[in-house]
Amino acid sequence: DPQPKSRMVGSLGAEFASPEQLKGERITTASDMYAAGVLFYWLLCGQHPHAQALTDLATLAGATINFDPEAPSARLERLMTSVSRSDYEDLAAFSRSTEEDPDRIARSIEGELDAIALKMLRRDPAARYQSVGEALRDFQRMREDRTVSALPDTRAYRLNKWILRYPVVASFALVSSLGLLLG
Repeated sequence: DPQPKSRMVGSLGAEFASPEQLKGERITTASDMYAAGVLFYWLLCGQHPHAQALTDLATLAGATINFDPEAPSARLERLMTSVSRSDYEDLAAFSRSTEEDPDRIARSIEGELDAIALKMLRRDPAARYQSVGEALRDFQRMREDRTVSALPDTRAYRLNKWILRYPVVASFALVSSLGLLLG
């Protein structure tokens, strides 16, 4: 019998298992958030976070326990630069069908979607979202051009989000400031 690529861990395959599950530790809601993060990552860039380690369970467990995945946008960029001619034609067909440029898709993932996916996939369960509601709040905040908890709360980040929410007020403030400076 050939060795199976994965075995069942809970109700999902090992491909969705969190580091603590693979180490035989206590399973919590954070473990479920990790599984959701694997699925979300796959939806963003078309690959498992540890795709190169899907050869067998031991390799997958080692990668999941010891290594953080690269950002989904970086993975997608790398995939787009290393595609074969036929794969590139598939990407071009996808682009035409969605009216989206694959490079633009990668850029749109960069930032908040990357951060949300990577927070769901943190190796430390305490550093992940602790509930589905917490993750959903970040998605909602992102849609509303508000700051998300998955990114550092810097002044520049808050200002950028404020400008996106209030572009007219921001433009007026800029013009007024320039008027005062230029006299």
